[in-house]
Amino acid sequence: MAEKKQKIKEERIKRYESFSDEELLREFNRLREEDASFSQQMDVIIELERREVIGRDEVPSMLEEDSTMIDYDLEYNPESMD
Repeated sequence: MAEKKQKIKEERIKRYESFSDEELLREFNRLREEDASFSQQMDVIIELERREVIGRDEVPSMLEEDSTMIDYDLEYNPESMD
């Protein structure tokens, strides 16, 4: 289980490595405006939190979700649809 969680984190880092912090924040805002899948929004916001662009306490309000609904180990596959 720990290996799977680590792989998820590594894939997320790799997926967004070409984005600056500001670009990634803009990407999150674009996804919110376009009502993109929750999984995709979560993926981006978790990376923003990992980079310390936002605090963990800000995540629920930015996603407009209860904190109990947030899974920081959520696996996201860009090729699949929600």
